[in-house]
Amino acid sequence: MDLALGNADLIYPKGSGKTALFAAGPWIVAKVNGEWRGMINEFGTEAGPGGITNGTFEDPQLPEFRTYKVVRYRGDPQDTARVMRTPAELAADPALDSLQHDSWSAYLAGAAPHGAPVRMHRLPLTATPDPSDSVDVLGPDVLGDEMLWCVYNDADPARHTITGGKTAPLGVEVRQTFFAVDAPGPLGSTLFVRFQILNRGANALDSLLIGLWNDPDVRSLFDDAFASDSALALASLLQRPLSRRCL
Repeated sequence: MDLALGNADLIYPKGSGKTALFAAGPWIVAKVNGEWRGMINEFGTEAGPGGITNGTFEDPQLPEFRTYKVVRYRGDPQDTARVMRTPAELAADPALDSLQHDSWSAYLAGAAPHGAPVRMHRLPLTATPDPSDSVDVLGPDVLGDEMLWCVYNDADPARHTITGGKTAPLGVEVRQTFFAVDAPGPLGSTLFVRFQILNRGANALDSLLIGLWNDPDVRSLFDDAFASDSALALASLLQRPLSRRCL
């Protein structure tokens, strides 16, 4: 969800103006000294940008606390560079992000110090393929073919204002990764999300519960249903005929 404008922000297919999801986010609940506390996300959030240091939240206004976009290295030097889309590309598809992807250097400077995944890459020194003419370079550990990464936390008491929440903070830091695969078929139309949840506060967390709240909007907000199978740890979004509306 675009919190600044209050609009859905997961558009699929690209450029169609149709949304697949209005809002979503993890709910994290646990007991602290016998008292239930939680971090709630729905049409707002009780989390703030950045991580937790020495048991408290870091300055959310720091410029490095943003979402980073990187791509898998396929042999093109541009894969490691910051690439912006051209005016012609944006004119042809206004729904495109002007940033095609961040540079590895920006990712290493801004994301990696806060826990973003990294690994060593063997890159050529020259354009001529030669195994002996290469160098080990630290870069992002990209899942899939394109990856988005950010970090947020619930340690600021002033952010705990959502109905159903409004508790004292848990002191959890969430490192969130979205990734997608450039492939034909269903795999190429799937968006994967991974949450790394760390207790970086001063309290022990007991009876931890984690869920994913979401408000799906496939085609229309009037015709969606959500199903789950706890035994298989699976959930699916269903689209009903418009004549069978559900709210």
